[in-house]
Amino acid sequence: TFASLLVLAYTRSVLLFVIGLMGLQFLNNVPQASYQGLIPDLVPPEQRGEASGYMGMFNQAGTVIGGVLPAFTSIFAFVWTTVAMTAAALLVTLGYVAEPPSLDLPRRNLRAQFAGFFVHGAAYRDFWWVFATRFLVMAGLYVLQQYLFYYLRFVLGILHPDTDVFLILIILSITAAIAAFVLGRLSDIVRSRRLIVCLAGVLQGVCALLFVFSHSLTLVFVASAVFGLGYGAYQSVDWALVVDTLPGAGAARDMGIWSVSTTGAQLLAYGLASTLRRLGELGPVSPRDVPESPDGGIIVDYLGAVGDAAALASRLAAIPGVVEHGLFPPAMVSAVVVGRGEQAPWQGGGT
Repeated sequence: TFASLLVLAYTRSVLLFVIGLMGLQFLNNVPQASYQGLIPDLVPPEQRGEASGYMGMFNQAGTVIGGVLPAFTSIFAFVWTTVAMTAAALLVTLGYVAEPPSLDLPRRNLRAQFAGFFVHGAAYRDFWWVFATRFLVMAGLYVLQQYLFYYLRFVLGILHPDTDVFLILIILSITAAIAAFVLGRLSDIVRSRRLIVCLAGVLQGVCALLFVFSHSLTLVFVASAVFGLGYGAYQSVDWALVVDTLPGAGAARDMGIWSVSTTGAQLLAYGLASTLRRLGELGPVSPRDVPESPDGGIIVDYLGAVGDAAALASRLAAIPGVVEHGLFPPAMVSAVVVGRGEQAPWQGGGT
C-alpha cells in the first residue's frame, strides 16, 4: 500500500500511475477483508449497534479529512500524511488488537474453497436481502457523488461548480458522521435496526426528490445535510444488521462477500460519469430529458464547436461508452435534406 501511494505521487508515467492505482485498490481490499471478518469475533451481540455507529462515524471522518486535507497541502504532503496514518493504524492493530484463535477447520482444495463463496439456502435469505438493499443504497450515494457536478453545471447553471461540489460532499459527510454516532447505540436499545434503515431510506429518498424539483443552491445545501443524516442513520446499523443475519460459521467469508455490495455499486455509478466527463472535455454537453434509446443508452447533445467534423467524429468514436454519433464522413452521404415538420424547403446532393 505504501509503495502504491508513493508511485501515485511521484510517477509521471500513465502506465505506472495505472499500476499504482490498481495496486492501491487491491492491497487496500486485502486488509479490508480481514478487518470485516475480525470485527464480528470481537464485538458482543448486545454492542453491535454501537460498534456499527463507530464504524460509520470514523468512515465519514476519514472522508472529511481526505477531502479537506488536499486543499491545504501539496500532493506529496498529502501522500506522506496518508502513509503515516496508515502505518500508525497498522501498528495499533498488530500491537493492541487481541485476535481470537483461528478455528481448526479441515483443509480444502482450491476448487472447494472457491465453491464455498457461493452461499445460498434459507439460512442466507436475510443476508442476501441486506446485501441487495446495501447495494442500492451505496449505488444511490455514488450516483449522487458522480453526477453532482453535472447537476450543478447543467441544471442549476453554475459555470464553475467545483467549490460547491466540495462543500456539499463535506456537509453530507459531517452530518452522516453525527447521525451514525448517535443512532448506532440507539439501535442496541430499541432493538429494531430495520426501523432505522427504513427511516434512513425515507430521508434519503425525500432529499433525492428535492434535487429533482429544486433549482435553488440553498435548498441543495439543506438537502445535502438532511441526506447525510439519512445516510449516517443507515451506516449506524449497516454493519450490525448484516452481522445479525449471519447464520454462524464462515463470518469472514460472508463479510467479504458483503463488502462486494460497495465495490459493485461504485462500478455501476462510475461508467456513465466517466463517459460524460470525457465528452465534456471536448465541449459543453447536455443529456436529453427523453426516454432511453432502444439499446438502453442515453442521448446527449454536444453543444460545442464542430470545426473539423472528421476529427471530431474520430474523437467522439474513441470515447468509451459512446455508441454512435451524428457525424458522418462525406463518403457515406448521398444527399442532405433540411426541413421542418412535413416541409423540406432545401435539398442538396452529397459531395
